[in-house]
Amino acid sequence: MTDERDLADRADAAYYDWWRVWATSVAGGSVREAGGLLLAATGAPQEWWNVAAVTRPLDDPPAAIREAIDHFRGLRQPFILRIRDGLDPDAERAAEAAGLRYTDTLPGMVLQPIPPVPPAPAALEIRRVITPDGMAAYAEVAARAFEQDAATTRRLLPMRLLEHPRWRSYLGYVDGRPAACSSLLVTDGVAGIYFVGTLPEYRRRGYGEALTWHAVREGAAAGCTLAVLQPSELGQPVYARMGFRVTVGYKTFVLPQILAGQGWP
Repeated sequence: MTDERDLADRADAAYYDWWRVWATSVAGGSVREAGGLLLAATGAPQEWWNVAAVTRPLDDPPAAIREAIDHFRGLRQPFILRIRDGLDPDAERAAEAAGLRYTDTLPGMVLQPIPPVPPAPAALEIRRVITPDGMAAYAEVAARAFEQDAATTRRLLPMRLLEHPRWRSYLGYVDGRPAACSSLLVTDGVAGIYFVGTLPEYRRRGYGEALTWHAVREGAAAGCTLAVLQPSELGQPVYARMGFRVTVGYKTFVLPQILAGQGWP
């Protein structure tokens, strides 16, 4: 049986890799990394799309946390700080001492071993996104599914993502109309599942679950032995029913002025 620590470490690696690949694919995005601190900026106006992630215990937690704050202040972008639960208590204390406020813990869920994938609902046709028109439809579904600004979502989901050799995106069609979406990033034998969403009018029909299973199956076909994702509160019960289980948690810290929507002074 796979060691639990190994599962958590592989889930970590896939999650951080997603931030690197995504942020560097977005126009104006950037990644800076040193000393156990990953700073990934997408340029999005929402803090949850820009992250400072502690990837290992920091050598100098107070200095590193100050560096993260100064970095995003210089970019004039809101951000969140994420620290894996139990990884670096000193970094958590340094974050709070620097004025960041703990808000929640994002679960990291793992599916291992990957089971046989059930068939998709008969009404659903799943296609890989490969064209600009397909990516535009994908971004439209994602924007509505996640209740995000359409223009921002289009910028955050560029064609350049589809050019990455380890990234794939999928759309589910019902009666010829895009209804649900998902994406896959393969990282060292791990299938990272991202951007799973369903339009409101198509929910509760199993489409989001089917798009998740499709990405899992594509990952397995690419040699992955493990699938990971970070669910929303709404999605977590669905993934638990599929067999995913929580193996890690990422504590989230945010500056109060960002939480209040005030931005940088």
